[in-house]
Amino acid sequence: MKILLIILKGIIFLVGLFRTKTPQVKAEKLWAQIEKLNNEILDVTNLLTEAMRNDHVVEHKSLDARRMRLIAKRNRLIRQRQHHAERSAR
Repeated sequence: MKILLIILKGIIFLVGLFRTKTPQVKAEKLWAQIEKLNNEILDVTNLLTEAMRNDHVVEHKSLDARRMRLIAKRNRLIRQRQHHAERSAR
């Protein structure tokens, strides 16, 4: 009985391992990360707008740099997603 349970767990593990490696699943996971980054960029943009409105120059510069890093990261993820989407289309 224990042996069957171990074999079943092994099969489930291997199926899960195979599923996570397909390009379509990778593209879906990247899309979720991109949406999360978009929300974070929007939050930082709102903070940046508030800092500019209140003339907080130091805060403004740090928020602007953070926003640019987030946008660069999002753009990298978008390129990766496109690559995985193209691979899954083949």
